[in-house]
Amino acid sequence: MNRLNRLLLIVTILGTLVLHSCTEDTLNNPASLTFTTGSGYISSDVTLKIYTPIKIGLTLTKGDSPLNTIEVLVNGTKVDISKFKINGTAASGNPQLLVGTDKDGVSNDYDFGVASAPGVWNFIFNVTDDAKVVISDTLNVTFTASPAAFTGTGLIVYNFSGSNFGGLDLFNAMVVSGKGPAATIRDFGVVDPVSNGTWVKKLTPLQGSVIKNVSGNEKIADIIYKEHIEYLFNTGYNDQGSLDSKVLADGDVIIVKNGTNYFAVSTDKVINTANDNLDNYSISIKR
Repeated sequence: MNRLNRLLLIVTILGTLVLHSCTEDTLNNPASLTFTTGSGYISSDVTLKIYTPIKIGLTLTKGDSPLNTIEVLVNGTKVDISKFKINGTAASGNPQLLVGTDKDGVSNDYDFGVASAPGVWNFIFNVTDDAKVVISDTLNVTFTASPAAFTGTGLIVYNFSGSNFGGLDLFNAMVVSGKGPAATIRDFGVVDPVSNGTWVKKLTPLQGSVIKNVSGNEKIADIIYKEHIEYLFNTGYNDQGSLDSKVLADGDVIIVKNGTNYFAVSTDKVINTANDNLDNYSISIKR
């Protein structure tokens, strides 16, 4: 091998070493992301009923570079910070800036509330490190629902203390005697039949029924799905020390559970009469 060829060979070897060294220097081992499994967590693509709590947990571990931010998108849109919580606290930013020891690794729980209508939610989590290397992972959650339907409207339920029927058979959507076995709820009646004839304007549970007042301002027309009725029961309330409904007005909705059955009951009209116990409600039922 002549001198020129030896020189060319040396240059080629040196160039290869330099290129290989630069390639290794610019490689970046990315961060890792895993979803939390277990009860209450969504960790893979799944189909759920609407109003199922949406909770996703993830654990991040840095790669060659410290972690920088986590960004959350749903259906391609960055989620407003008012729409989710991180570890039980309102989100402070999206992307969330990671600081301190979180730059080495962090575990977060994300609570997104509930879906109120059927559809597909595509969750995207983008994680960026200080070297601006981005990793992403996704979850697809399909929400389904069962339509609720009116089973009765214009049902006239009278003051229980009067002579007319003051009970409701919710299963058959019928006005019945409040004293009979078919009544699953009835009107409360007056304060005291002897000393105080003021109509109370409350409904009381019978035959294993449980009544909950609605926490929000939902009207019967707002209730489209059966799952919504169950959700309103689960988030409803009773006045302290009472199993009865609150004092009812026009358009109020209460939720009644009997066994595994849920009913939305609307007092469409509340009619107060004078001193004759003919006070009554016009009631609609959805289930």
